[in-house]
Amino acid sequence: MPNIKWDDVNESESLEKGTYLARIASWKRAVSKNQSLMVEVAYKIQEPMKYAGVTIRDRFVVGVPGVGDADQWGMVEDDVIDGTSVGTKILKQTMKAAHVPTSGETEIGETLESALDQDLIIYVENEIYDGKARPNVKGHFAIGEREVRIEEEVTVASPSPVTRLAARRQRIPATVPRS
Repeated sequence: MPNIKWDDVNESESLEKGTYLARIASWKRAVSKNQSLMVEVAYKIQEPMKYAGVTIRDRFVVGVPGVGDADQWGMVEDDVIDGTSVGTKILKQTMKAAHVPTSGETEIGETLESALDQDLIIYVENEIYDGKARPNVKGHFAIGEREVRIEEEVTVASPSPVTRLAARRQRIPATVPRS
C-alpha cells in the first residue's frame, strides 16, 4: 500500500472570499509550468475559527523562464532571481507583512526560513485554475492593517416583499410611473 504525505493534501477548496489571519507554515522550492524558479508558501488559517487549521498555498515565480530546477536552486547564477518579476515583488510584500527583514541582500532560503511561524493577514478570492475553482491569495497585510472577515456575496434580485413594504410605508411608488 503506498504512503500519503498528509502535509501535501490541499484542504483549501472550501475557503470563502475574505481576509484571514494566517501563519506561514512551510515553504518549498518549485518549478513553474514554463520552468521558472518558484517559491510555494503554505499558510495555516488561524482565524476565523470556522477555517482554523485549513491550509492554503501561495506561489511566487521568482526566476526567469527556462532555467528552473528545484534541486539546483541556490547553485545557479546570481541573476536567476528576477527582482523585477511580479512574483518577487509580491513575495517581498508578503515578507514585509510578516515583519521579516527585506533590506540588503540575503539568501532567499534564509529569508523564507525566518518567515516560518510568522502571522499575517491574507486576502483570498476564488478563481478558476485548470478548470477548477480554488482559493487564491490576492493580498498580504500586516496584522492590524485589515480586519479578519468573510465577505458576503452580493446578488442582484427582484425587490423582496420587505423592500416593497418599506416602499409602501414611505409612500414611494414601487414602479416608475409612465410619462
